[in-house]
Amino acid sequence: MNSFNQGAINYLEEGDKKYYVYALVDGEKNEVFYIGKGEGNRVFSHQIEAGKDLNSEREKLKRINKIEESGKEVKKYLLNWHLTEEEAFAAESALINLMKILGSLTNIVSGHGDSHEAFSVEDFDLLYGAKELTKADITDNLVAFKINGLYKHGMSAQEIYDSVRGYWKVNIQRASKCKYVVALYNDIIVGVYKNIVWHDKNNWNGNPKRPNNIDTINKQSGRKFFTADICPISNKYYGKSIKENFVVRYERTPIKYIEK
Repeated sequence: MNSFNQGAINYLEEGDKKYYVYALVDGEKNEVFYIGKGEGNRVFSHQIEAGKDLNSEREKLKRINKIEESGKEVKKYLLNWHLTEEEAFAAESALINLMKILGSLTNIVSGHGDSHEAFSVEDFDLLYGAKELTKADITDNLVAFKINGLYKHGMSAQEIYDSVRGYWKVNIQRASKCKYVVALYNDIIVGVYKNIVWHDKNNWNGNPKRPNNIDTINKQSGRKFFTADICPISNKYYGKSIKENFVVRYERTPIKYIEK
């Protein structure tokens, strides 16, 4: 991606504190190679600049071009946001000084006080730029499962799929009428699945990989897990928020049936 959705921009620009501090990371080596501060879509500007100057001798642009030439990814992380420019300058300077001492950072940690957990730009855009799923958008029956406690930022599509597959005490008559299963994190759809096949928990045999409380589940009846195909992020339900239109009715259960 090379820009945030407008919803994420609006969130960043709420109030008087519009600045953030960010890091560029070599995806192959997992090394931070640049720390910066900015506002709006500033975090994306270096990669755009590098693409316009493939022979640049500037170290930052050379590193970006080298990473991309190898087929790897330049990862972008927001480390803290809703800062004044003075606060952003101070945070940026402290992180740069730390980088000079350590040479490189191999982990991403949240700070203290008003600091935020580090997000990849993709996760940030997904969480804060999500558009609302309206009732008019629903042209298929969906069954949605909350995975708030299992979701980790930066998870792959396969890891999300393994986390959402089971085991659920579903109403199999209703679930069987659903074209899609969707995974919910904080009421945002982070995974969409089709061609669903439901399995009894007694056919577990180590599939899916979770949960750790299998002994407890074995004592309960009616639990199911599913196998399915992972839909691409271009699916119309992916990345949508159900909070405004659907969450109140189902807020006490991890399972939501959203019917057309």
